[in-house]
Amino acid sequence: MSQQGWGVQYTLTVPTEGAAGEAAAALARHGHRLAAVREHGPLPFDLGDWYGKSVRGEELWGWWQVFSLAVYVTEGDGTFVDRIPVFRPYLSEQARWVADVARSHGGFSEGCAEGHESTLERVFDRSGLLHESSGAVLAAPEPGLSVAEEVVGHRAPAWVLPEPGDPALLVAAVVEVAGRLHGSGSEAEVVGEGGPEVGAPEAVAWLLDEDFAFGDPYESGGDFLADLDDAVAHQGTCVPGTAEAVPFLVAVATEPAVPAGARTALLLDLLRHSTAGAADDVALADRHAALGHTTAETEAERAVRHAVGAAVPHLLTRWDEALDVERFVLAALAAAHHSPGAGADVVSGAHLADLPAPTGTDRADTVALMRMLLDGGDHGEGSGRGGASPRARLRDVWVADLTSRVLRDVGRDVGAL
Repeated sequence: MSQQGWGVQYTLTVPTEGAAGEAAAALARHGHRLAAVREHGPLPFDLGDWYGKSVRGEELWGWWQVFSLAVYVTEGDGTFVDRIPVFRPYLSEQARWVADVARSHGGFSEGCAEGHESTLERVFDRSGLLHESSGAVLAAPEPGLSVAEEVVGHRAPAWVLPEPGDPALLVAAVVEVAGRLHGSGSEAEVVGEGGPEVGAPEAVAWLLDEDFAFGDPYESGGDFLADLDDAVAHQGTCVPGTAEAVPFLVAVATEPAVPAGARTALLLDLLRHSTAGAADDVALADRHAALGHTTAETEAERAVRHAVGAAVPHLLTRWDEALDVERFVLAALAAAHHSPGAGADVVSGAHLADLPAPTGTDRADTVALMRMLLDGGDHGEGSGRGGASPRARLRDVWVADLTSRVLRDVGRDVGAL
């Protein structure tokens, strides 16, 4: 085949040189073009201060890495590169197979990088090269146009949201909530080391500062909410102060003066941050099993999970007044934080029946997943692991999948705030 292929470089980590050689051979037999092995060594700099925990330090010294390059083409007409979205399920299946190879050799997959065949082959580091099969390709089965049409056909109707309106009104409403909870001006002292016991968390105090009050106005509500989220969870990562800001976020998300789109965006933030630990545990399940760790959830993520879980009953008090899109995210929060024996914080089947989730759509599958988390039962295909590691806790798989589905469904409609 002469068509330009799509390259994927995979990285595996295994405990011994022998395991690395065996894994490389398995990848080569499968049709990967290049496979090299190299021993892990110390990093040239310490990432601990950045991540707050060891990411790849001394615990992996003496382990071995396997680097392979696979090139994918189509069995039919056209090029793989032009139809990557259609072939994404096939690529995901290939990534799961590589992860199986890593697990079977006592290690874990560290993910992959994608690009044009010529680029990835040119930059591939051949140090420790064990296998090379010039021109080797993997031909992806032709899915046909129906696959792309099916993906579009499974989408539920877009959520209906009011026009976002003047961002200044959103900012004023959020600042009013901050002032109501934490005082204003000189009263809004920052909580921190050596500071007062009661005051505004650092993630909130900036809203009450004079510099902010007299600063340049925001061009959109989305820009303001992005700054707010970054103050609460730096670059989307929970930090020690994130949990302290949860009561404020809950107050804003239940404030009638805050536009519905902004309330929905904040509910999404609460869902995303409070399930980050589950998502990390699923993503890193093989790694932690290989290294003997029990969880990837950080103390900050755990604190946020508890804080949001405790706030779910209050969030649900707005169910009757909430728009459908808010109810959808509220139901996801209730499902993600449900525990056996829970009472008022449980969204019932009747609540879920209120959600606009037409049969046969991806949204209907999401609602079925909510129901499964709420009652612990098995409702069919949604109860599977999908592409998650068999070493991941099943409930974490469901929670991470639920969050991903909700963010994908609602995010495209609130992104234009």
